[in-house]
Amino acid sequence: MNQKEILKEILRDLAPMINGRWLVADGAMLGLTRDKDLIPHDNDIDIYLLPRSSINIPENSKYKIQKYYFNDKFYDSTKPRAKLNKWLEYISYSRVLPENKGLNRIKLIQKIKHKYINDSIGAEFTEPNIDIFYLQDNPALHRFEIPIWSQTHNYHFSYNELEVIVANTDLGFMIPLPTKEKCEQILERQYGIDWRKPDPNFRY
Repeated sequence: MNQKEILKEILRDLAPMINGRWLVADGAMLGLTRDKDLIPHDNDIDIYLLPRSSINIPENSKYKIQKYYFNDKFYDSTKPRAKLNKWLEYISYSRVLPENKGLNRIKLIQKIKHKYINDSIGAEFTEPNIDIFYLQDNPALHRFEIPIWSQTHNYHFSYNELEVIVANTDLGFMIPLPTKEKCEQILERQYGIDWRKPDPNFRY
């Protein structure tokens, strides 16, 4: 079974464990909207839970959740653990924090190196995995967001974009997505006007 098929299996098994409203987004939304399939070589799927939604994993399940820096990781504990550089992961996390905006690499390292021992997180999750993000409601701006991403990447979902969530079956089972029109609107904001053209060099 290749990585894409493993991801499909993990998502298929996760879906019934979610209580409440959620959606698949980012690269998986892009692949499903453009190609009706996941993007080849993706090692994760990003899903977003709306407020008051939750995940209940049955006891003795092979699936686990690890709280990571900006999100949770849902993974199959029987697979090999992800091989990540703990220090580089911590630098990547720290670089996104608003208080570190504008710092070059040298200044960033000088600022964070003494926090590394206490604040860094070792990866327990396996690959591939599913990234779980928890949206917050921002009534003032009429949107759902993850505040830190909204500040640094203007990343959000408007009320209008998520007003209608439909069941997509392109992977062989039902997953929630906004309507095609709204997916296209979201993808253009996230990836630019050329999002329909595959870009092997793209870095989010």
